[in-house]
Amino acid sequence: MIPKNRHSRRILVVGNASASLDMRGNIVVPRSIGNFLHQLANSGHKVSFLEPCKPYSEHASIDDLILDKTLVRFIKVTRWPLDLSNCVISMMKSDYVYLFYPGTISFWIAMVCRVFRKPYGIYLRGQKFPTSHLGLAILQKAKYINSVATNLVKDSKLELNASRIRPMIEIQKDDFSAKSFVKNNSQENWNLLFVGRLEKDKGVLDVVEACEQLASNSQLRFRLMLVGGGSLYPVLSELSSQLDWLTVVGHIASHSALMQQYEQADFFILPTHHEGFPRVLYEAMAKSNVILTTMVGGIPSVMIPDYNCLEIQVDSPGEIAKVLARAVTSRELMQRVVRNALQTVEDTLKLPPHAMLLADQCDLITRSK
Repeated sequence: MIPKNRHSRRILVVGNASASLDMRGNIVVPRSIGNFLHQLANSGHKVSFLEPCKPYSEHASIDDLILDKTLVRFIKVTRWPLDLSNCVISMMKSDYVYLFYPGTISFWIAMVCRVFRKPYGIYLRGQKFPTSHLGLAILQKAKYINSVATNLVKDSKLELNASRIRPMIEIQKDDFSAKSFVKNNSQENWNLLFVGRLEKDKGVLDVVEACEQLASNSQLRFRLMLVGGGSLYPVLSELSSQLDWLTVVGHIASHSALMQQYEQADFFILPTHHEGFPRVLYEAMAKSNVILTTMVGGIPSVMIPDYNCLEIQVDSPGEIAKVLARAVTSRELMQRVVRNALQTVEDTLKLPPHAMLLADQCDLITRSK
């Protein structure tokens, strides 16, 4: 419902990834982004979304929601930086600019906003933001900074206020489930799961190598499921035909189907090399997976080793194998970790929704002009 005292404002949202263009001319974006944009538009504001666009690919793309053109105007960037002038025009026509940051286009749009004194806010999504004088000035001049992981702001070493927001996840309390981690006999498999982009920097090759070590050097019986699209999908799919413990599927768009994968898993492994805060960790916590994760980017703001997860180091397949081998011998450890993880995700769902918080922030800024 649109608040009665809300005045419609023109909000330009600048993405830091790339949308997809399907064969019918539809703009396809990740479901979480699309839902956020639709909710923002339904809050009473006029929303435009600016981002580069690529042809849609079923296996290499994580885009799974068609953007509603009646709610959100899409501004396509095809020839950066030649399209900078069009970006500036879109910025000047807006009352407020909201930047998914860091990102090349977001950086330059922020610089132009500063020149023209256009109010802007930042959704801080990752740890690799520029730390130059100009890069840090962009953070300092933002009207608001929102993030699911406020430690990313602290890492900038600036005195900044950031609002912690609810991650853009579809999880509800109905998705929660518990596990006993009881195997009836030694021949029963432990089910391992990775969900995310099948790219080197997400650590997917580290997971596969760790499992190869386990298959060769331990008595642990397991199966590994890789869910996602990306450049490594063809290679890993071919590898799965040679390894009886490995299964690779593409990106799963259906929320219920994806939750079923977590439901069947005992362990969730995310050895990512750098990160903002991955939504998949919330999904794994909700389904009581024992989580093995690296502590990079915004992950330490939510995940606590031996409390709601087990820590692994970046680029360390051997350590993944050792942590897994240790964990399966302690049912008490597994149950304690997943019990605390369920509490973590339950508390997270109490945070303000991203779109509603942004709508309120935009109201406050435009009223004060």
